[in-house]
Amino acid sequence: MIYLHYFTYRGHADLLTWTCRATLETLAHSPYVLGRDISIVVVDDASNPCPEAAVSELKAMGATYRTSTFKRRGNLNGQDCIMGILSEFKRSMRRKKDIAVKLDCDTLLLGTTWLEQFVKDSSALVTGADDRGCIYGMCYGLKAVLIDTLIDLFTRCPVGDRSQEDIYLGYRARRLAQSLSGDGSFLPIPIWLNSPDTPGDNGPHGQLIIYNWSRGLDIAPLYTGFQVINVCNGMHQGKTAMADVRKLVERLVSGKFSGS
Repeated sequence: MIYLHYFTYRGHADLLTWTCRATLETLAHSPYVLGRDISIVVVDDASNPCPEAAVSELKAMGATYRTSTFKRRGNLNGQDCIMGILSEFKRSMRRKKDIAVKLDCDTLLLGTTWLEQFVKDSSALVTGADDRGCIYGMCYGLKAVLIDTLIDLFTRCPVGDRSQEDIYLGYRARRLAQSLSGDGSFLPIPIWLNSPDTPGDNGPHGQLIIYNWSRGLDIAPLYTGFQVINVCNGMHQGKTAMADVRKLVERLVSGKFSGS
């Protein structure tokens, strides 16, 4: 079973319902079946939970909803946060072959080729990664074989309150995965950090990208070749920009790009 985890709070509730719809649309055209092969898990912040209407909508989509009490410390930072995320992964998993995936609320899952490869591969970790060995917190996956050891490692060697989850968890997970069976135990999601200039220009093997909001919505068709798209910059432009984020999500999911 594959468990897709979204760690959310009230401020991301509106967008999360949109990104979850995108995930459902993607799964409808993938080998995975919701409830049989894959599960959407929404982990809300008990101290700042999503509105009831959003929770009801997420449940109606088939998501498993639960709350957590670990300190989020802004953008998922610190020892408590990392341990909380790992504990939620462990809580979801039932079998040794299970996979826990973390997706940010502002991340669109528009393809599953990378996930299908991870299921079949001997790798224990899948993520976008840079030359420093860091992972991209917007999207990564861990197989069950890593979870208990990572929890033990962070228990014995805790990190500070300002330690970023993706950097510290990613670095240790990558080192641990490589220690299990060598370099082959880490499966990277190809990243394209440059903005595409022409349709289909997503790099040699690009699958993961951050949307370039400086060029607005008109370039949305250029992103159809990517499987994982982060729209964070649009969210951070303020509440009025959320309408554009919604339009972008709708266009990418539906493939309809006419109009403004």
